[in-house]
Amino acid sequence: MNEPNQLEGGHAAMPRTAPLVLTLCLIAMACGGSEATAPSAPSPSDGYAGRWSGTVVVAPLMAPGTGVITFQNQPLSFTVSDDQRVTDVSIGYSFRGCSGVKTLTGISIGVGASAFRNPGEQGWGYASPPLGSDGNDRFEVYGAFTSERAAYGTSLFIEFPGCGSGIGNWTATKQ
Repeated sequence: MNEPNQLEGGHAAMPRTAPLVLTLCLIAMACGGSEATAPSAPSPSDGYAGRWSGTVVVAPLMAPGTGVITFQNQPLSFTVSDDQRVTDVSIGYSFRGCSGVKTLTGISIGVGASAFRNPGEQGWGYASPPLGSDGNDRFEVYGAFTSERAAYGTSLFIEFPGCGSGIGNWTATKQ
């Protein structure tokens, strides 16, 4: 089984769908560069530890004029441990006939410099390995904290079989 591509030091693997991923990143303004950023050590006052929940709005990526785009709110949640690591993520999606929830458990993603490249902002990111033998069917989720109680982010659902790709923006608050 492939290990997840956690954006902690080192480069994220470029899938064969690199042009699509680049487009998704530009649309979401989530990439800011091709190099992953090593997390910085959060100070004890960061206070991100706890359960976070919110909603993600996912839209299919479609060529202009090829159909009606509908937006649906889906649930999102994640947990940050006392040592400032994201330990689980659950993110819903619904676009072009595909729907479900992607759930990550038993992970340990350090909170560090935000993937959104906003100065002083702390964040985290995760990119799944390709789930299909063709290198497709993968997802990515990036988050950043605007305070000790509020976060936002972007999710990418890449080349899901029969549904294409979708992009979502999310917000969450600490419970």
